[in-house]
Amino acid sequence: MINRLSLAAVLLTAVTLANCKKKEDDAPPPLPSAAPDPAPTPPPMPSAVPTTTAVQLQPVPPAPGQAPSTLGEAIMFAKPQMRDSTGSPDEGSATLLKYWLDKKYAWAQLEAVPPTTEAAFLANPDAERGKRICTTGVVQQISQANPNPPQHEGLITAQTGESVSFGAVGDVTGIKQGGPGKFCGIASGIQNMTTPDGKQVRAIRSVGMFDTPANRGGGGGGFGSLRACCQALQQNSVSMPPPQNMYAAAAAQYCFASVAAISSPQQKDALLAGIRGALRGASMPGSCR
Repeated sequence: MINRLSLAAVLLTAVTLANCKKKEDDAPPPLPSAAPDPAPTPPPMPSAVPTTTAVQLQPVPPAPGQAPSTLGEAIMFAKPQMRDSTGSPDEGSATLLKYWLDKKYAWAQLEAVPPTTEAAFLANPDAERGKRICTTGVVQQISQANPNPPQHEGLITAQTGESVSFGAVGDVTGIKQGGPGKFCGIASGIQNMTTPDGKQVRAIRSVGMFDTPANRGGGGGGFGSLRACCQALQQNSVSMPPPQNMYAAAAAQYCFASVAAISSPQQKDALLAGIRGALRGASMPGSCR
């Protein structure tokens, strides 16, 4: 009897375990829990702190009918028009010449322009436009294009054989056809031209001044005597008794510092007045009157 009960209990247990296992197998998978909201994506960080871009201020072009106050500005405004030409000079050359005739830029401003050479310009005109060329040679031709303000056109052949077609402002004292000369100017382009005697010439077009005492002294306006005035004041400062020697030295220093910028009679008068004031009653040299 006991054995039957024990067997029945074992069978019941087995059946119960089987049913439980079946229920576990048949049970539907648990429902997934709600997915969490994705975390907000932070904005991308800049790779570098932005820097302020420097603004390059461009000089304002002169008003129509006016010229820039310095030769450097005049070159900058005329340079975009500079190019090679056939026959007549290029537009950039004409623009620069017009500015120069109006403002009479000083020789010192011309000397401050970066230089080039005839050979370098002919080899690469685009890279050398707007630079200074000084040509020493024989003046093949020269003619007056305008008496006031003085303007001359012509051709000079360098000692190395290159030709320069020039537009000259200011003084031309001592410059004659067939004679020697030194011309310094701003090169603008290669000009293919025909000379009055029918020769075909490939020349460098240049606008500037002949190297004369008047041009060096006043920069194109014929005020060369002012430099002689400065030199006389300096000499007097050595020989005059004190305190006049100190006054003359101060006047000479003021004269040399100012003479290169003189380009008009009004500026000349102002310089002479300043020299008189610096001398404090001491005698003026004859070249300063």
